[in-house]
Amino acid sequence: MPSVVITNGLVKTYTGSAEPAVDGIDFSVGDVECFGFLGPNGAGKTTIMQMICCRVNRTDGSLEVLGLDPNGDERRIKAQIGVVPQETNLDTIVSVQENLLTHAGYFGIGKAEARRRSAEVLGDRVVPHTEDGEALLKAVNDAASPTRLRPSARRRSKTCS
Repeated sequence: MPSVVITNGLVKTYTGSAEPAVDGIDFSVGDVECFGFLGPNGAGKTTIMQMICCRVNRTDGSLEVLGLDPNGDERRIKAQIGVVPQETNLDTIVSVQENLLTHAGYFGIGKAEARRRSAEVLGDRVVPHTEDGEALLKAVNDAASPTRLRPSARRRSKTCS
């Protein structure tokens, strides 16, 4: 079974920190496996996921995601993986439309097409900036019709069989 994630000696040390957040981890995840990380606070679980998802660069060691290097192939990796965060990861400083445009860019959707799609989803609703991430998420969920979102979910899920 081919591996979709492979690490060897994976290390992440944040600037100014004496101790690495991740210190020489080796593991692999097979093509049809589900996996999770268990451990105490500060064990490096979030940092490992951030490296896999191309949000944080590793300091040392090797990491492959779908045969690609997250330190250089961010767009190609992000176009093929899906992550369900524990909490909303929307930017509460910008509007809902700006969040939609930003996230569309992660998946290679051009600016004009992203604007068209966001207008289709939001319609004439004006969703203001908000300090409350939950209110922002509710506004997106309320504005989005499941039938409008379902076709892209079908396209993405076909590789998960």
